[in-house]
Amino acid sequence: MRLKPILSLPVKVAVTVRHLWIRWDGISYNRWQGDIEKLSNRDRLCLDMDAALAKKPHDLEGFYSLMEQAGYTVTRGKNITFSHPRQKRNIRMRSLPEEYREDVIREVLAGRRIHNPRKRRSPLAEQKAQLVSSLEAKQNQGRGRSYDLSIQNQITKQQAKALLYYQQHGFTSADDFDAFAESVEAVKQHRDTLSAQITSAEKRLNEIAVLQKHITNYLKTKDIYAGYRASGYSKAYYEEHEDAIKLCKASKRAFDELLPSDTSGKTAGSHKKQLPSLKALRAEYAELLAMKKAAYPEYYRAKDEYRELLTYQANLAGLFGIENVRSAPQREHQQEEK
Repeated sequence: MRLKPILSLPVKVAVTVRHLWIRWDGISYNRWQGDIEKLSNRDRLCLDMDAALAKKPHDLEGFYSLMEQAGYTVTRGKNITFSHPRQKRNIRMRSLPEEYREDVIREVLAGRRIHNPRKRRSPLAEQKAQLVSSLEAKQNQGRGRSYDLSIQNQITKQQAKALLYYQQHGFTSADDFDAFAESVEAVKQHRDTLSAQITSAEKRLNEIAVLQKHITNYLKTKDIYAGYRASGYSKAYYEEHEDAIKLCKASKRAFDELLPSDTSGKTAGSHKKQLPSLKALRAEYAELLAMKKAAYPEYYRAKDEYRELLTYQANLAGLFGIENVRSAPQREHQQEEK
């Protein structure tokens, strides 16, 4: 007969009974606690960082934006710190396990390293929507009746979850499936629009960074290059100022590529007065960077929502017996997972 904790006993006696229970069951106290196990703030931070990296942000700034979306305040500087309303103290990034430090995450985002999350199950983790077809493929594989019943239970839960979402959003019967599919497509278009905005901003930010470098180099070396032309392109003058002349030529080539041509057919780099000012470029850079940071949270929200709705669409198609539609969401879902 298994003992049960008796709350009316004094604390010392209750603890003794608890230890007896643990010895008889043969499990640790942490496992016995199950879903009520408490996580430290560092554990929670690592789990949230795992979730952010799973969304495959484009760069470190996108990773920080996801952490801010999760409720953290990220303080950038020499020491990156994370704070959260539940924390009494800030947590430095460099004090976390190796897999969660800044240099390692940079390598992960650059594709030079694979992130290995800590092997710890979170009682707070939400169960994501799963494709019923993927679960069905696991059935009847010779793993036993109990395993197949467990899979069937998961299938029923996923179908009920999809149907509940379907009804909660105003779709009452299988006849409304086409309207539901249109709403899924609208979420996809919203996600693609945000993705295009972020990609365009990143491209322009890179162009501005290159322009700033070349404009600075051009302003420093233009007088030396003018002297080189005035000398009749003297070999001795070139050898004396070779580095400066090469910098000026490189800047002119960059202007030809990055700046539009004027009405006379000459590039904007051919005329000093047509070069954008460094002040204007800095202002444009700051504006684009702010827009990019603001777009990241909405983009990842739309991406997650589309992936979830795509799963619901495939599960509902199978539930309603719409076989000619069922395969398309499954193919898209597989592309989303890659």
